[in-house]
Amino acid sequence: MFIQGVLENRLHGDGLGLHELAVFAATLSALVQKEAVASLHAVFDGMKIPTEGSISREQADVAENNWVLQDILGLKEEGMPPGLDMTTLDVTEFYPTWGDLKMWLGDFHQQRNFFMLHNPFVQQQQHYSFEASAAFVQDMSHHFGGFQNLECMSLKSRLVDMEYQGSGRVLLRDFYAGFKNDPSHHFAESVDYLRNLGALDDRDPKRMSVMIPNYIISKTNCLAASGFYEICCSDECEGLTRHLENEIAAPSGTPARIAEVVSSLPSDTVDAPRNLSSALLGRLGEIAKLHGGEVPVYGRLFSQWMHHAYPRECPFPQVSGTTSPQHPAQWMADGKSDVASMEEVDQYLNMVPDGESVADELPWTEVEELVVDYVKSSSTSGLSPVLRGAAFVVGIASFAVPMVQAMKPGHSSDKIEKYMV
Repeated sequence: MFIQGVLENRLHGDGLGLHELAVFAATLSALVQKEAVASLHAVFDGMKIPTEGSISREQADVAENNWVLQDILGLKEEGMPPGLDMTTLDVTEFYPTWGDLKMWLGDFHQQRNFFMLHNPFVQQQQHYSFEASAAFVQDMSHHFGGFQNLECMSLKSRLVDMEYQGSGRVLLRDFYAGFKNDPSHHFAESVDYLRNLGALDDRDPKRMSVMIPNYIISKTNCLAASGFYEICCSDECEGLTRHLENEIAAPSGTPARIAEVVSSLPSDTVDAPRNLSSALLGRLGEIAKLHGGEVPVYGRLFSQWMHHAYPRECPFPQVSGTTSPQHPAQWMADGKSDVASMEEVDQYLNMVPDGESVADELPWTEVEELVVDYVKSSSTSGLSPVLRGAAFVVGIASFAVPMVQAMKPGHSSDKIEKYMV
């Protein structure tokens, strides 16, 4: 990535302190906000809505909704007329819950207006304008993850209802069950694309299944909201691991201590307290034996153990290099279809599990991958924190300036894409 290359060249692997990290976060936030304003400006121009002076509430609502459809949901195609009002189209085929989203946008507008009305430190807006709409889309985009998370949890609930024997997996037969009769059925990704996402358990060709947490957090459920970030489903396992980190207050812990914490830690679908199975305790002991008696929390084997402990919340960690997940647009750009064909659907609809299979047990691979500190380079070890901070700010400025210029209204979108993360 462009930004990563700049940081590596400027800092020579010396890492970021809190100050440098704060500078980076502030710079990135400013770039995201400028990008939102630039894209909203393009919507106003395309729809012939004035960007100077006052506009009507109807004009503001139409422009803001079109911005959401195009820039948050990504419902725009090359060659689309710039002045097309997408709110007049039936977009439910592409985004089935558009009605719910419009209701959320209306509620967010009301909450925001109420806050501003009762906040003495906020200058009141007495009219609708481009500036007011820009402030709204910037604020709304910061909170959109909350709405998206509701969608993600609804998706998870539907998958859990189809789950196979409490495994955190849905057989492809059940995954595709509604697709044949309803082409708008949400679960329609092809087998090849599911494998690319790292969401397919294909150990048994006759009992292939979709891993619920891997599918939920995969790129197929991300919204292409920006050139700098995507809005994806949150990884529920991060909250569980964070609780464990707080309890053991160390990067590793003994099997007994970890088992004690996890056995009393509930999740969305796992009740606690509970007794961990002998198989789980045995696996924990194996990891500790490999690492001299303690279990590293920041390792692949422990992530794999958490998948066994919380199969619906914690994703199965694929070994590095075995998958290269792509966004649907990237996948289709290579001439591949992300949607299963009817022939493929029929093939798996006719598969009925019979007897026991290796796929009845959750997978376990003896491959460890640890997060380690970078070795400091001797060429930069003598730099003081002040000098390292100054070097970092210069590095940020070196890519921030052209990025900001590229996002000013009037610049083409291909200039923006040159610097996208």
